[in-house]
Amino acid sequence: MAVTGAVYSYNQKTIKEDITDIIYNIDPFDTPALSGMKTVPLNNTLFSWNEDVLAAPAANASEEGADGDDGGHQVVDLISNNTQIFKKLVKVTGTSESVDFYGRKSEKAYQLAKKSKELKRDIEFALVGRPGGDVQTPTAHSTGVGGLTGSVQYFIDASVTKGNHAIPSAYTVGSAFEADILATHQALFEAGSDATQLQIAPGTSINVAALTRASARTRDYRNEKTLTNVVELYVSPFGELHVVINRWLFAADMLFMDFSYLNMGYLRNPRKEELAKVGDSSRCQVIAEGGVKVLNKKATGLLAGVTFNASYDPTL
Repeated sequence: MAVTGAVYSYNQKTIKEDITDIIYNIDPFDTPALSGMKTVPLNNTLFSWNEDVLAAPAANASEEGADGDDGGHQVVDLISNNTQIFKKLVKVTGTSESVDFYGRKSEKAYQLAKKSKELKRDIEFALVGRPGGDVQTPTAHSTGVGGLTGSVQYFIDASVTKGNHAIPSAYTVGSAFEADILATHQALFEAGSDATQLQIAPGTSINVAALTRASARTRDYRNEKTLTNVVELYVSPFGELHVVINRWLFAADMLFMDFSYLNMGYLRNPRKEELAKVGDSSRCQVIAEGGVKVLNKKATGLLAGVTFNASYDPTL
């Protein structure tokens, strides 16, 4: 039966909107590679560092009283990289900055904070994400060309690189996948690296976790009520690797990282810069200029071309 003579809410013109005064944004902005690197200053767009190695062990027995011989010397290598300019523009009209918004007091401040997070993700992507689908090669600044900093993968020595970016592995069994992980870790150990972190893409992490389903594995569940399917620490004969998921790492790469040999150099530290006002809009930018220093090519390892066949079985 219809109710008559009442004031109905759906006929009202001035009901206050029910809008939560918070902006919810779950887009990730963690940067595991960049965050793990020491920050160092730069003073040129082209920056270099020295790399050296010890001679390989050899038989060494000298006759009593013998003169010294010319054993030869290793020439110190000079490695170079270029800076890359990263920037994000914020442009807000005077009206937008004056009106009231839900979830923020200042549109300019809100956009600036958001762009700062985006800039950090862009730097991470340049360092490990293979923009364009391949390693990023150092490129000098020139007319009409923005300089590029070489990516971490670009500097890794072939002796500590396993797999092939151009020829995906398409693993079918877990034993082959783990054999390549061990081979990369072993190559690093023999080169003298003490890599402590294994960075992997989200898709690869599922198959790393699945390695625990193979026989003769030992797992500490701690809490019997918790379903556990994750590997956070991988222990091999060559040391311990903390397994870290990196959303911005190229999907088919696995990086074995020794952060004591990885620096992020800045010619211009990340900063906010106010720009000249144009008409009724205020403008500013967040900008940074820098590049990565891989201080020794054999300190960080790469397992490339990591893909999995549809019939992949981690237990075999």
